[in-house]
Amino acid sequence: MLLKPDKTVVTEPHHVWPNLSDEQWIKVEIALKDLILADYAKKNNVNVGALTQSEIRDIILGAEITPPSLQRQQIAEIEKQTKEQAQLTAVTTKTTN
Repeated sequence: MLLKPDKTVVTEPHHVWPNLSDEQWIKVEIALKDLILADYAKKNNVNVGALTQSEIRDIILGAEITPPSLQRQQIAEIEKQTKEQAQLTAVTTKTTN
């Protein structure tokens, strides 16, 4: 149905898209969403179930996003750098009487 509708689906001569009912368009929309997400998951080696709703929206709309695993790696690196900097800037005070 997605790419090759059956012979009962009519496309008017002056239309680009076929004439589908609301239910048929919903099925096409879901199939396209699943196809886009499966392609993204395959290319970026991630599980579709691990994606957040905002990530799914961005992927479907074509926004350039980094894979979740890469994001976690970048966050870990930033946290490590922050921790190292905190250790370097620690001040030791010594009091004498």
